[in-house]
Amino acid sequence: MNKTIAVLCSSVLLFAGVSVAHADSITDLGSVYTLSYTSAGSGVYDVTLKIDTTGFTGPTGSFLNDVAIKIVPQTSDITNIAVLSAPSGYSGTTQTGGLSAVGCDGSGTGFFCLAYTGAGNGKPAGASGDVYSFAFAVTVPNASDLLTATTAASIKAGYLTSTGGNAGITSRDITLQPGTPTPTPEPSSIALLGTALLGAAGLLKRKLV
Repeated sequence: MNKTIAVLCSSVLLFAGVSVAHADSITDLGSVYTLSYTSAGSGVYDVTLKIDTTGFTGPTGSFLNDVAIKIVPQTSDITNIAVLSAPSGYSGTTQTGGLSAVGCDGSGTGFFCLAYTGAGNGKPAGASGDVYSFAFAVTVPNASDLLTATTAASIKAGYLTSTGGNAGITSRDITLQPGTPTPTPEPSSIALLGTALLGAAGLLKRKLV
């Protein structure tokens, strides 16, 4: 009986750890990028780009400067794109086109770039817990205009050194995934769940004796 319960507990723990894991984020230059969307109705989609720079491998003291996303084909007609939220210092409007070492430069059809216009060279990138989210409201003719196939969308991010030099540019394909990614349970949470299940098994055994 105990052996059966123990196996059941182990299976539940394994399932809990696997079923909620997501593998759609990408890592480049040590930063982790996640791009997700939700439907807001009437052809409007809320798109969120999350950039976790805590593992950034560029020069110490670097900054996240301009960022750009591509979530529609080059031939798609975008009727409107608006910035819903962004870290302080970023402009409230997007520019058509991508970015290069000089920032948002209008290159790359299908891209939309958000420029950093605040003081300094951007937002700190490094091990100090720097995680940034950019949210956009995008109006498209129909859902098929969204690049939701695996690694069909694209993101760009430019980093600058403390003196304004190029600290690296991310330019990668990424999956535009539906909804908000579900966080993977922390090991402590899983251990707590296991302890609770084993405790319940002990109570069941005493009742059966």
